[in-house]
Amino acid sequence: MSAILKNEVKALMLEYAKIFHEGGTSFLKIGTMLHEIAHETINEVMENLKKEQLSRISEEKSHENVNIP
Repeated sequence: MSAILKNEVKALMLEYAKIFHEGGTSFLKIGTMLHEIAHETINEVMENLKKEQLSRISEEKSHENVNIP
């Protein structure tokens, strides 16, 4: 996991911990919620990486087609 993603997840975890601590929600619920957020974040990042990779491959193929005499 990239350092940027780790920092974003950590910031989210701290923010949600503050909110739920003030509301008296159990740490188990917080942990479950943070786990779900982490998975959603990772899935979103992976989806973006796939899109970037497909875009890059498409761009490379278009350049290959241009170079063919």
